[in-house]
Amino acid sequence: MMPDLQPLLQAAVDAGVAPGLVAVAFDRAGCMSMASAGVRNLETKASMETGTSVYLASMCKVAVSLAALVLVEKHDFDIDSNDALAAVLPELKLGSGNACDRIFDGKDEEGAWKFKPATVGLTLRHLLLHASGFGYSFSSEEDASLVRVSTVL
Repeated sequence: MMPDLQPLLQAAVDAGVAPGLVAVAFDRAGCMSMASAGVRNLETKASMETGTSVYLASMCKVAVSLAALVLVEKHDFDIDSNDALAAVLPELKLGSGNACDRIFDGKDEEGAWKFKPATVGLTLRHLLLHASGFGYSFSSEEDASLVRVSTVL
């Protein structure tokens, strides 16, 4: 039997860990426990609910990476294949005519961006290792307008 999560969440809210928390515990059989505590909005004091949508940011990377590596371990997905990745994300197929077909290659004398053809298709390994060459739009205005900004390792 799963312990009640609500008192644990409430204790964390009371300790100032966060203004509001939601937790779900599950296993292969399904949801074992779900609870919420605190508020989702400091101004309105609206209660945090188990159905409240929250911004996870980079926290979902761990779950997605784990799920992907389970598929690799079971031999259901080739971690080093552009074809396997493109079957799930067709826009990442090398030769598809999009930005994944070119790699940022510096700037010319006038400051204009130069590109060279990509010779290696992206793979799940590249994505998991942050070696795909994708830039983050929040890191710079230049990265926001580029898709693939560096050589794939």
